[in-house]
Amino acid sequence: MTGKQLRNLSALVSLMFLMPACFKLFDVSIAVEHFAKWGIPVWMMHFIGASELAGAIGLLVRRTRLAASFSLFLLMIGGLLTHLVNGELLFALMPIVYGGGLLVVMKHSVPDALAALEAIQGSTWTVDPVQSHGNA
Repeated sequence: MTGKQLRNLSALVSLMFLMPACFKLFDVSIAVEHFAKWGIPVWMMHFIGASELAGAIGLLVRRTRLAASFSLFLLMIGGLLTHLVNGELLFALMPIVYGGGLLVVMKHSVPDALAALEAIQGSTWTVDPVQSHGNA
């Protein structure tokens, strides 16, 4: 995957998180009703929404992309489990799709993260661009 493709995918995944984050942060009735049904307090809904928003912003920044995608992936595991435990199989598709996009972003963000770490620490990490951005 080229750098431009990674930026585009990261921007797309970031946009996917904006609406759910805003629903949680602005107490949109459907979000409030779902969280109440699941027994999750409103403050936790706001925390999750803020985390999604921060992650969406982090996906747009090259140096924070890996950490943001990993953090959002963990949130998607929680979302998937919540939907499955509550028998919402159709809603469980959303964290699966989002998580798939995040996995691709994570995989292709590792070389950038290692390069940034090398620049900061002056270490001797090696990144093989053929393996990390190849067609495999």
